[in-house]
Amino acid sequence: MAFVHFAAGRYPECATWARNMIEKQPEYLHGHMFRTAALAIEGNLAAAAEARYLLLGVRPEFSLNWMTENMPNTGEVSERMREGLRKAGVPEA
Repeated sequence: MAFVHFAAGRYPECATWARNMIEKQPEYLHGHMFRTAALAIEGNLAAAAEARYLLLGVRPEFSLNWMTENMPNTGEVSERMREGLRKAGVPEA
């Protein structure tokens, strides 16, 4: 559901669903990615920074380059995800 809301541009709903996923599975990387990107895109940069901290706690080597190499998704939704993560301060490499 987090993906569906993200793809539709419903970022508050995406962040809520992603938070619910994280509460059930704290190590679920995609939940952290969606929450971080959605919060940043909607302009809640303080919450996005906290989410980024948790994301990097789950996967310390996570970066935009790591994501490209290990999750080779393409398309508009993937680009928005990258931009959201970049806006949240996820490192490039």
